[in-house]
Amino acid sequence: MSNRLISKFVHENVLVLTSENRNCFEQLADFANRCSTDGADVMSVAEENGQRIIKASDYAGFVQLSDRTQIEILPYNEDGINVARTMLFRRLCSISGIQYTENDVSGEYGFMECFISVFARECMKIIKSGLLCGYSSVEENLTMVQGNILFAENSRRNLVHKERVYVRHDVFTPDRSENRLIKAAAKLMMKLSASPQNTLNLRKILSCLDEVALPVNYKLEFANCINTRNTKKYSTVLGMCRMFLDGGSNIVYTGRNIGYAIFFKADDIDKD
Repeated sequence: MSNRLISKFVHENVLVLTSENRNCFEQLADFANRCSTDGADVMSVAEENGQRIIKASDYAGFVQLSDRTQIEILPYNEDGINVARTMLFRRLCSISGIQYTENDVSGEYGFMECFISVFARECMKIIKSGLLCGYSSVEENLTMVQGNILFAENSRRNLVHKERVYVRHDVFTPDRSENRLIKAAAKLMMKLSASPQNTLNLRKILSCLDEVALPVNYKLEFANCINTRNTKKYSTVLGMCRMFLDGGSNIVYTGRNIGYAIFFKADDIDKD
């Protein structure tokens, strides 16, 4: 399913209510009101010349509605939308410490698709070089002794099944914080991408992470990511994960009617 993309500059009218776009308008208006309640006037709902409108403020960013309509708000550039997308992409990469090449910068697609393309490429590099693994303690019922027998639990579980033994032992697994964050970001991007190539690459990434769980607490997982020589190859990908999942000082939003939204103060990104 392809996504409908609406591109506007900051301070422009994003939507004017009509009978055809009522559902989309109400979803976006609800998002604008929720952001305002949270102290961020990303967009405003007003009446102008007898018509209800939604107007962008001084935030640039991206929002996807539940019907897959995507709206990108770009910093104003007199050379047009494609140049503005390129400028936004470069600036956000710089702010987040994300490495990119000039070939990644394209004005033909929404800036979000460019980010997804870089993310997928960097993840495939990590997978080809080998996912980082670590030892993790697990408890399970086995038919042979591995590690330590948990006698109390073994008696409770295996009173009848004498052929089994309940143990705790260590396994070498890719299920660690860095890979859990990649999996969460990839699943999110699957919902956002309209590019067949990006979607294919994201599926490949997720298939390589079958043994990895989804994170429960993003902040805790990021805190567990320690920058070492072995984790250096993850730096670009984790920078993107932090932007998509955590947001930092930016606004990241999911909720009723909204698949995903991320917005930045335009003052922080309007200069290259």
